[in-house]
Amino acid sequence: MFALHGEAYYRRIEREILTRVLATPSPMVLATGGSIVNDPTNFALLRARCRTVWLRAGAEDHWNRGRRAGRPAPDGREPHAFSELRALMTAREKLYARAEHTIETAGRRVPQVVSAIAELVA
Repeated sequence: MFALHGEAYYRRIEREILTRVLATPSPMVLATGGSIVNDPTNFALLRARCRTVWLRAGAEDHWNRGRRAGRPAPDGREPHAFSELRALMTAREKLYARAEHTIETAGRRVPQVVSAIAELVA
């Protein structure tokens, strides 16, 4: 979508879908893409209508999870891709920290993280 229409179009569609989903009155877990924090309007909408939880992990954790899932480095640029990932995460860290809660995921298995989330919303 970015390549075809650009980021502004993507953010507009993201906002429309987010508005529609948040209009649903039933409880839900909504996992957004990490770049939602880059759009102040969309992130503010999410923060105003939801309990927000930053599942905090280091660049190494993200990298290793992606590799285990079989995702190759973008364009085969593995040496630079990790540095870009680290820089991206550093640039977004203050934005992510605006979430209502933070759960550190390093060294935790999925059931442990799920339990931590459940405790926050109980």
